Amino acid sequence: MKKVVFHIDEMKNWSLTLGNVKNLITFYEHHDEVFQIVVVANGEAVKGYGKEDTQENIAKEILALFAKGISFHACQNALRAQQLEAVDLLEHIVIVEAGVADIVALQEKGFTYIKP
Repeated sequence: MKKVVFHIDEMKNWSLTLGNVKNLITFYEHHDEVFQIVVVANGEAVKGYGKEDTQENIAKEILALFAKGISFHACQNALRAQQLEAVDLLEHIVIVEAGVADIVALQEKGFTYIKP
């Protein structure tokens, strides 16, 4: 099984990151690969998980990717810094205590790290 963690920490990188995720899914599906992909957001990028995000396309893309089995994690420290709470986020977002610690734990489980 291919295991990949994408790291995003800036709002301006959402389009690039989600594009990379979609391209990787297409590649893996074309080659009949089994895969697990997690997107971890920290810093200002956690705002991309917001229900009230002004960039509606981010929310639509996240929900479409979630339907394909992609997991999305949000750093609790970053949420606090951005004054966001769980109720402010899209459904299915997993809140982790610390984004960087989550990335380390995923890498220890064999996930390949990508930061577009």
